[in-house]
Amino acid sequence: MAFFSQVSGIIFLHEIMRGTYLAKVQALDCFIRSVKNGMSLRQFVDRVFGSSVFSGTTIKKKEFIIQLSEDKISLDNWVFIRTILRNLSYLTDRRHSEEYALDIALGWISEEIFKEVIESQSGISNSVTLVGIDSQREFQSLNIRANADFEISKNGRNVLVDLFVDYLGTWQTNGGMDLKQGKISHFNKGKLDFVLGLDVQNKNVYLVKKTDIQGLSPTFNAAMGGKPTVRVPLNTPVPIGVLYSSF
Repeated sequence: MAFFSQVSGIIFLHEIMRGTYLAKVQALDCFIRSVKNGMSLRQFVDRVFGSSVFSGTTIKKKEFIIQLSEDKISLDNWVFIRTILRNLSYLTDRRHSEEYALDIALGWISEEIFKEVIESQSGISNSVTLVGIDSQREFQSLNIRANADFEISKNGRNVLVDLFVDYLGTWQTNGGMDLKQGKISHFNKGKLDFVLGLDVQNKNVYLVKKTDIQGLSPTFNAAMGGKPTVRVPLNTPVPIGVLYSSF
C-alpha cells in the first residue's frame, strides 16, 4: 500500500508500482551492468540525462526517471505525471499513470544503451540518430505509432531499426515475439528494416527482418487487448559485441 514520507521538506510517495514493474527495473539494471562494466541503472541515467529538464518545467529528467525506477516519487513529480496522463486512459490501459510513465522511461533507457553500443562499434560519431516519436524524451505529446526508433548510418545507407524490449522473459515462455500490425505494416511499406528485440532477462538480442515475417498470419492476442499480432519465432541470438556488423 502506498504511503507518504517527508525528507528535507520534500514529500515523497512510496510503493506505487506493482511487483512486475519493479522486476522490469531489476532486470534492466542487471543488463546495464553486464554491458556497461558494472554501471548501475541509476548511474547510467544520471550520466545520460545530466541536467536536462522537461519542457516548460524545472523537473530534472534524471531525478524523475530515477524516482520512478526506485518507486519513491516526490509529490511535485507525481502531480506532474498525473496532470499529463489524467485524460489519456486509452494509452495507459490497466496501468497506473506512474507505471505507464515508468514503461516509457525504461524504453528511453534501453534506446540510449543501444545507441551507445552501436556507435561504439561503428567507430563513427553520431552514426545513430534517434528518430522515434519520443526521441526528445518528453511526456508532452504522447502517441502510439510503430515508427522506427533508430536511423543507423552504415556503408552509405540509412538503416531503420525499431527497438522491441521484453523485460521478463515472455518471449522464451511463448516461443516467439508478438509483433503488432503497425510494425508489420512498416516492414511492408519499407519504413522499417529491422526490429531489434532485446530479451533483458536472458540478455539475448534478436534481429527480425521483413523476410522473417513472410508467411506468418496475425492471430487474436488477449495479452495485447485482443488486437491481432504476428508471432515471430526466435532466431539465433546476435552477440551484442557484433551488433553493428549484423545490420
